[in-house]
Amino acid sequence: MSWSGNRQRAFTLVEVLATVAIIVILAGILIPTIGSAIRKAEEVRAKSEVMAIESAWKQYFLEYGKWPVDASTNLMGGGVTYDADETTSAGIEMLEPVVDLLTGNAVTNMPYQSGIHNPKAQSYMEIPGDSLSQTGAFIDPWGSPYKFLLDTNYDNKIDDVGPSVDAIVRKTVIVWSRGLDGIDSNITDRVDDIRSWSE
Repeated sequence: MSWSGNRQRAFTLVEVLATVAIIVILAGILIPTIGSAIRKAEEVRAKSEVMAIESAWKQYFLEYGKWPVDASTNLMGGGVTYDADETTSAGIEMLEPVVDLLTGNAVTNMPYQSGIHNPKAQSYMEIPGDSLSQTGAFIDPWGSPYKFLLDTNYDNKIDDVGPSVDAIVRKTVIVWSRGLDGIDSNITDRVDDIRSWSE
């Protein structure tokens, strides 16, 4: 009986190393591509959500004919503020009271009161559960709350988009995400921000 016909051929060390090298090369090619695809998907999601927020505010205005601001143009009791070093852009974050306002949730927490700011309890947008933080803020794919500004003096423009910036945006609502870096300063020149307007 001959053993030569029944012996199984084993991989040599060279063949194993060659196989591992091919796998490493393929992984080196695919991993950056996958990372780039994930980043692009996050940007597309952020752009879609930015536009949904803008649309929701426009629907709110069509319903009530005014923004939910008080006589001093503070949105629901919260003003537009800057950091002490004046590097933080203007804007109001999409925190829980604002989310409740736009989704029609009947809550009575200050500063938002459903009977005053959305007495019809209209829902202007739906927010996926994975886009809400544990505190109820509407967050972008990178974990920062979206921000917005409204034309509170009703002149069809927003000219307070950041400290020391002479920018005027001719829209009644602007919305933005701070992008991957999460940095919130001088939003007119942030290259990774996702915005509802263009220069």
